[in-house]
Amino acid sequence: MKIAYSKKAIKFLNQAPANEKARVIDKIKTYAKTPAALANNVSKLQGRDGYKLRVGGVRVIFELSADTMNILNIGHRGEIYD
Repeated sequence: MKIAYSKKAIKFLNQAPANEKARVIDKIKTYAKTPAALANNVSKLQGRDGYKLRVGGVRVIFELSADTMNILNIGHRGEIYD
């Protein structure tokens, strides 16, 4: 599965500390490769389309298409849902 990052997601990753950035990217790649591996950390969003992936205090908002994981936004838990 291919991974496509939005401008918002790239902005967060560029500003994040190196260890947090590495952890988030690792979890995204792991989910793209084997979705069942992180099934308990992924849930469908309520009130809108898409899914969220929990990575500690960070949330990754994404949509799935046929062969692409579109990363829409990445942010800390309290700030991501605005």
